[in-house]
Amino acid sequence: MGGQKYQDQVGFVFLFSVTKFFCQTFPQDESFKEG
Repeated sequence: MGGQKYQDQVGFVFLFSVTKFFCQTFPQDESFKEG
């Protein structure tokens, strides 16, 4: 359904924004280097 696809897209954008926000607020360069 188109509605479901729209909902999934919004959820993905929301997740991406939150992740980007956290990365900017709490830099985890050390963790990335470890992995």
